[in-house]
Amino acid sequence: ELAKSLGKAAGVVTTDSTSGATPSAFSAHAKDRDYAEEISEDQLTGDLDLIWGATESYITHEKASANGFAYLDDVADIEALPAGTRSFGQFNWDDFANVTNPDKTPTIEKMTKEAIDILDDDEDGFFLMVEGAHIDKYSHGQDIDNAVKQLQEFDKAIAYALEYAERDGSTLVVITADHETGSVSY
Repeated sequence: ELAKSLGKAAGVVTTDSTSGATPSAFSAHAKDRDYAEEISEDQLTGDLDLIWGATESYITHEKASANGFAYLDDVADIEALPAGTRSFGQFNWDDFANVTNPDKTPTIEKMTKEAIDILDDDEDGFFLMVEGAHIDKYSHGQDIDNAVKQLQEFDKAIAYALEYAERDGSTLVVITADHETGSVSY
């Protein structure tokens, strides 16, 4: 909201559901993280330029279009998105969770790259929140092998963001974890 109030572009990219806790903290105003329908409605009527993540049942092609968003459900849709088009992307949860990312589902690195490229068109700058959600989800279950795979995928997104920031010369990249879970050990 602050970025948008300053005339900047803004977006949210996650491997969680688009109404998940972290993406909703940056895109909605709901009393509880479990109010997925209310969160989804807030996102649709909000001012973000893009929201991309795993499918949320309350968001449909029709609802997205009615609220001025292009609806994306395939990596090719991202690549074909006309400049200046607001977009709501929903991709396969299992592909994100299993790091399979077949032809239709973008990787977190691909979403980060494409989101930066889109938002960078705003001459006033941009804000982008990127979440590698499954690092935490696998840590909760103490599944170290899959947590590491997810961290490696997130690291690729970070590498692109840092590369972009170095080229740009005026971009701040903040990398943080929201919490540690499960007393993970190997």
